[in-house]
Amino acid sequence: MTNLLNQPFVLPSGATLPNRICKTALSEGLADTNNDSTNRLETLYRKWSEGGTGLILSGNVQVDRWHLERPGNVVLDEQTNLEALSSLAKAGTVGGNHFWLQLSHTGRQVSNFINSEPLAPSSVEMDLPRNFGLTFA
Repeated sequence: MTNLLNQPFVLPSGATLPNRICKTALSEGLADTNNDSTNRLETLYRKWSEGGTGLILSGNVQVDRWHLERPGNVVLDEQTNLEALSSLAKAGTVGGNHFWLQLSHTGRQVSNFINSEPLAPSSVEMDLPRNFGLTFA
């Protein structure tokens, strides 16, 4: 019997994933002090790629360096070291898999320990239970 997880998967776009195993998005916090990709991040994504994952979703890649989700986020903007980002993409695809970048902006859903004045499309406070340890600004 053939294992369905090992079978290629054709997406509606026409792209073909080599199998049906996906590494979901995480927040690694491994960027350098300039919010660029690092050798540690490349090593991590290379291991996932070489491990046989068909699709790797990156951790949060922020589009606004003044509104991070956490320290150590990679940022993609006009100050980004594109060579470092390119090296990350190569490391994340060495196994012949797909590597998709998760572009992110935290909006108001950020811990007040990280950003006490978040930028969001609305200033309406989030209606959340306050006894669950959530500390959104």
